This record gives sequence, structure tokens and C-alpha cells, in this order.
Amino acid sequence: MTETELDSDCLSFLQPDGTKVKGARIFLGKEYEVQINRIASHFGDTVERLQKLEFSQRQIKSLFAANKKDMFSPISFQGSGPKVKWEGRENPLDEFTNAEEACLQLMLDLAKWQQCSTDLVLGKSKVTDIILTGGFTKNKTFLAFLQLLYPNQKIYLSNQPRASALGALLALDQSKLKQDILWIREFETVL
Repeated sequence: MTETELDSDCLSFLQPDGTKVKGARIFLGKEYEVQINRIASHFGDTVERLQKLEFSQRQIKSLFAANKKDMFSPISFQGSGPKVKWEGRENPLDEFTNAEEACLQLMLDLAKWQQCSTDLVLGKSKVTDIILTGGFTKNKTFLAFLQLLYPNQKIYLSNQPRASALGALLALDQSKLKQDILWIREFETVL
């Protein structure tokens, strides 16, 4: 592992046969919570309403095609994940006309930060499948942006609450590998 990878919260695991496997962490959940609270406060809205927002595929594709640089500055995941190069303003909320526009941009920025972390692991490999776990597996907007960022990979979702422990078990005994144990399903979007 390089110093940059270690500074970016990459991890190295050993499989039972001694093969190294690289992993990367980024804690986006807390970042989302902090940012969504800032948006709600700025626009006089409720966090509960903003968390339930759904966006059309047209809105998602339009923002993605605009290819804006990150608008949000990472606040709470400093110390975990990659060192995100940020060139925006300290408080970009004045640049949005409403909370919905800010929330959509936040989802794109979170997906781009996830991409920075994932790319540390992928490198130049020819990985075709990406498996996601955690709370963002339920956010269709985040997943749609991630699919746009990785058009050549299939994205699989798992709501397995103990994915790391299950992975360790499966590494020891592949005969336990069953789709129903993993609770994995492919994310399908109409993009």
C-alpha cells in the first residue's frame, strides 16, 4: 500500500490463501446528515421532507451532463476516505434557488466522493461488479448518479447488516455462498 492510499483510508486484507485484497472506507452517512441539516436550516425546510425527495431520471441526467465541479465542501468525513479536492465556496447554499436543487447537487457530490474512494481500490483493474452496503443502498438518486459514474460496471446492493462478518465467513468456507444469505440484488436504473 502506498502512503497516499493509507492517508485515504485504504485498508489491506489477507485472504486465507495469502492473497491481498484492498478496501477503502468513506463515511458518507454522517456527511449526508450534516449537509441535509444545513440545507433544511438554510431554506427553512424540514429534514424529514428533504430525505423523502425523489428526482426524475431527467433531472439526474441533466445535472450529471452539466458536469459541474463539486459544490459542497466535505465537513464531517475528514479523516476517513480520500482527500477530496474541493474548489467550491465555503457555503454554496446561496447559489441554489431552492432546497430541492441543493439536495440533488448534494447527492451528485456524495456519489463523486464515493467514486474517489472506490477508484482507489479499483485502480486500473477490470472489475465488472461493484457491491454496495449501507444506508445509501436505499437512496435511488445516489445510486443513479453512481451508475452514471460507473457505466461499465454492474452495481449490486446488499442490505446485509453484518456484511464484513459474513465476508469473513465466506472467505473461510465458499460452500456457504448463497445469494439468499448475501441478500444481494442488482440495481437497475432506466438511465
